[in-house]
Amino acid sequence: MKNVFVALLLVCGCSSFAQSNYEKAWNALNKNYRANAEKFLQQAMNDPATAADAFITNIYLKTYNSKESEITDFSTSFYDKVSNPYPYIYALWFNQALLGPYGKKTSDNQLTLIDKLIADPKAPGTLIAAGNYQKGMHYLFSGDFAKAQSCYNQVGNIKNWQYTGPFENLSESGFYKDYGPFEHPEPTAVFKSLTNADIKWFTPPIEAKDGWTPVIYQFNNNTAVIYAQSFVTSPSDQTVYCNIGFSGSIKLWINDELIISDPKPRVTEMDNSTVKYDLKKGVNRVLVQLGFTNISYPNFTLRFTDEKYKAIANIIGSSSFSAYPKNANGNKKYELIPNFAEKFFAQKIEKEPKNLVNYLLLADVYLRNQKLLEARDLISAALKSAPENSLLRIKLLEVLNKQNNRTLFLEELEKVKQADPESVLVLDLHIKELYDNEKYDDCAAELANSIKLHGEDEFTGRYRILLLIHDKKYDELVKVAEKMYDKYPDNKDVLNIMYNIKKEVYKDNKGAQKIYDNYMKRNYDYGTYTKFADILIDQGNTKKGIEIKEKLAKTFPYAPVSFYNLSKYYYSTKEYDKAENYIGKSLALSPYNESYWEELGDIKNEKKDVAGALDA
Repeated sequence: MKNVFVALLLVCGCSSFAQSNYEKAWNALNKNYRANAEKFLQQAMNDPATAADAFITNIYLKTYNSKESEITDFSTSFYDKVSNPYPYIYALWFNQALLGPYGKKTSDNQLTLIDKLIADPKAPGTLIAAGNYQKGMHYLFSGDFAKAQSCYNQVGNIKNWQYTGPFENLSESGFYKDYGPFEHPEPTAVFKSLTNADIKWFTPPIEAKDGWTPVIYQFNNNTAVIYAQSFVTSPSDQTVYCNIGFSGSIKLWINDELIISDPKPRVTEMDNSTVKYDLKKGVNRVLVQLGFTNISYPNFTLRFTDEKYKAIANIIGSSSFSAYPKNANGNKKYELIPNFAEKFFAQKIEKEPKNLVNYLLLADVYLRNQKLLEARDLISAALKSAPENSLLRIKLLEVLNKQNNRTLFLEELEKVKQADPESVLVLDLHIKELYDNEKYDDCAAELANSIKLHGEDEFTGRYRILLLIHDKKYDELVKVAEKMYDKYPDNKDVLNIMYNIKKEVYKDNKGAQKIYDNYMKRNYDYGTYTKFADILIDQGNTKKGIEIKEKLAKTFPYAPVSFYNLSKYYYSTKEYDKAENYIGKSLALSPYNESYWEELGDIKNEKKDVAGALDA
């Protein structure tokens, strides 16, 4: 009997204290033994009890080593095998192992995952809408504009807006001021702009329809407060989820009732702030106040959805003023509905406080939602239990960087350097630092060390080229650049270098132009298109250069800058009627832009239209 008892005790004791491979992996990560951790994770992925967490941890480990693009099986190894993959997809949205950053996709598995998500009836509507936007951006930067628009049309955001502004937003004070548009939706209302000019509500003849509502095309200010209103028709009284994403600070009224208010300027994702709201049958006035400070692309997106965040198709916006019922619930407080991924990982941490992968995931959700303080507090808490873990340290560095907290960033970076001097991030930062400080020999030595340890990539290629330019080693520069171009033909920096090599080294003007032609067949980039157009015009190929500029204006008719650039060109060639026609299109889109009025005044002056010049 005693022997049986001892045997049972030994069995129980072993099962209680034996570590799983997943736990061994995290113990190794906590000591920065990454090679050991990788081996344990591979074994943990074969254990159904730990496979999911091990797979996600492996993504973070690969990302730390700048090897995340090697993971191409998220769809089959994770999406298909877990009951609720959606919070993980939300958290890791921009990781190369999943969808990657906005732009042209670099791997088939990213597009496959987008299509799978869009077609998934169980997926939250937020992810489906965001997936359509991601796919649209892929087609946009691939130069397939029709397919891009087809994807954007599936996002389900409210379109057709009137605008007024810009108003003063000095030190973000405009959020709290009443500039008049709230009380005056009527088209005859007159307000005072930040330059004390009289302004009114205006409707641009065409607006961007890419899933977001950018206001950069209507206002040439990177610091201002603007208003947008749409008169939204609902076929019946219905309770909806009202979701808004934005760049800046935000106030949202429906039928003159404030339902969302956030004074903190942020650049958020789609459906960042959500409340339930009872839309009235018929017309509902929707008013947005957007404040921004030093933001290059201020915008917002508003979606009315069901409880699954699927867009309700029969709610239609209009830019025409209509009478609407003012809501009597002026003092009602609307509670924000928690983000589904935030809620999911917060519950996971509460249930498994020692499972550090959930801290990384929730931190990434917070980062996506621009909740930087929450992300910092969360990772700081995790570091108390694993102070040497570089995965956590790197995540903290990411948070501090977004907070623009340079002092703490440098302190934390030094800790990572001490703990893991051969990590890709540390080496990349050191290479940049040495180059910026003009320590070129040391930079070259560190670059060679990085390539030996981790191989070559676009970053190391860029600095090889910069060092060769500095050392005036032009023969070697040509060879390295040509090799880089073969490997990364869509890299804009390499494109410009190869153009100059063809033109200046080989004296091959046709070959140089072909570099740009080939790029434009498979890519879109506004700066590259306009640069090539200017090069062609400077070289005397005016017809082709103007064709490119006109194509941009035709493809993006909501962007006044394209018409402005054409106006400036025709002004320079003294074709004043054409110049006036194009600047008129710019002013129709952005009627309070001083630069456009100045251009019109110059044109009128050249045409000897004194009265018109004075009016402009």
